[in-house]
Amino acid sequence: MNEKAVIDVIIPAYNEENSIAQVINDLPKEKIREIIVCNNNSSDRTHEVATNAGATVLLASKQGYGSACLKGILEGSDPLGNMMGGMMAMSMLDGTRPEPSKAREVEPGT
Repeated sequence: MNEKAVIDVIIPAYNEENSIAQVINDLPKEKIREIIVCNNNSSDRTHEVATNAGATVLLASKQGYGSACLKGILEGSDPLGNMMGGMMAMSMLDGTRPEPSKAREVEPGT
């Protein structure tokens, strides 16, 4: 199977204006259909910076990592990752989860 993987990346974010653009810019765009930043009540410019970097930004008003991730899963352009042969990837900006750039390693059917 030589098809490209179709990946939606969900990034929960709280006051990440200093790092969000770098994370978005480092993603392998050729394998990613949509980058969804779930802005979790940030009081800084996270929303503006993420939008300017090309992400779809959703407001996740219920505080917490899980709530922000769920917002992206349920309200991204393909709710619940129903795309044929695709997947969702989630990452945190503090380095405690694998970097979204690991999407380069994903191939359909793996």
